[in-house]
Amino acid sequence: QTQLALQFLHLLVHGRLRLADLHIGAHWKALALVCHIKVPVRVRTARVVGITPLAVTGPVLLAVLATYPSNVTALLAAFALIGGVVDLLVLYKLLPFDSNLLFVDHPTDPMFEIYAPS
Repeated sequence: QTQLALQFLHLLVHGRLRLADLHIGAHWKALALVCHIKVPVRVRTARVVGITPLAVTGPVLLAVLATYPSNVTALLAAFALIGGVVDLLVLYKLLPFDSNLLFVDHPTDPMFEIYAPS
C-alpha cells in the first residue's frame, strides 16, 4: 500500500499533523487499508493528499511495466492504479470548493464534509 504510506507521510510533513491525528485501519467491505484524518484540514491539503500517490507511483509503475512486461506486473500495477483512481475521484469532488475551507474526513465511511473555518 504505497499510496497509503505516501498519504500518511504527506499529512505528517506538509499537513503538519501529529500521529495522534491519523488513524490507519481497514475498510473490510472494500478490502482496502485506509488512512483516516481525525482533525479538520484545509481543502488545499486534502487535494494534495489525493493527487500525491498517483503522481508518484503512477509513472514508476508504468516504467516497471514497460521494463518488465508480464501478467503479474500488469496485475500489480492495475491494483495500485485503481487505488489512485479512487483518490482522484475525491480530488474531483473537492475541485468546486475554496482552498481555505476545512475538509473533515468521515470516521467510518468513504465520504467527507466541508466547513468554513470559524
